[in-house]
Amino acid sequence: FDLVIGADLVYSFAAVEPFMAALTALLQERNGKKVCGRMIYAHFPRYPNLDAAMHQALSSAGFDVQVTTMPKAAKVGNIPEEAMSRVQLLEIRPQETSMET
Repeated sequence: FDLVIGADLVYSFAAVEPFMAALTALLQERNGKKVCGRMIYAHFPRYPNLDAAMHQALSSAGFDVQVTTMPKAAKVGNIPEEAMSRVQLLEIRPQETSMET
């Protein structure tokens, strides 16, 4: 895969570890070959401590995270516009490693 897309996957502390396991399987190198380039993840921040734990786990697992510009959200069902405006669009990539010899 060149791109993995996900949304609202980390909604509790119990979801952080399985999320890291899935990302590692999908985005990290296997047998020296790049498996996937990046993930675009729409994240709905719920609790500051949970978001901090997710970002810490991503960093510890060897991922870089960039918050990208979120386009103006269209009306989605009965979801309030205020809630949609809180969604963060994250680009997650394996950290670049230098191959110095």
